[in-house]
Amino acid sequence: MLTPYQKDLVAAGVTILCAGFVYALAWQLPDGAATYPRLLCFAMAILGVLLGVSAWLSNRQTKPATAKTIPQAEKPTSNWLLLVPAALVLVAAMFILTVPWVGFDIGLIGVMFAAALIVDRTEALRKLYLIILVPTVLILLFRFGVGLRIPLTIDRFF
Repeated sequence: MLTPYQKDLVAAGVTILCAGFVYALAWQLPDGAATYPRLLCFAMAILGVLLGVSAWLSNRQTKPATAKTIPQAEKPTSNWLLLVPAALVLVAAMFILTVPWVGFDIGLIGVMFAAALIVDRTEALRKLYLIILVPTVLILLFRFGVGLRIPLTIDRFF
């Protein structure tokens, strides 16, 4: 059984590796559509490094058990938390693979909805307005603010 320190280090390593994997997958997208996954990969890598540093610092601050202290029983923790980064990487990979067919807008809304379902199923439908609003703002920002050419669903018909 892994200690909480080891679980945090494994989660940090998996998060950084997953960020690199998704970044490598993003090379097959057009430049405009690849910007968003690349930004998410950098954020994911930074969070992985912060998780690793936090685990290392918290492990350094714990005092070793002496003969006088009685160790408390650890509560059994679930290993499901380690599967969340892998599930999110699978969703990001599906986004990268489906953008050429469904477009950036529909693909991003689908990714955000799938990620919301993975993180918290009960809140996913309640936050549907955010799932639609955030991609719309990102599309407007990337398309008109930065001037990137993003493949949208409507471009396939006109």
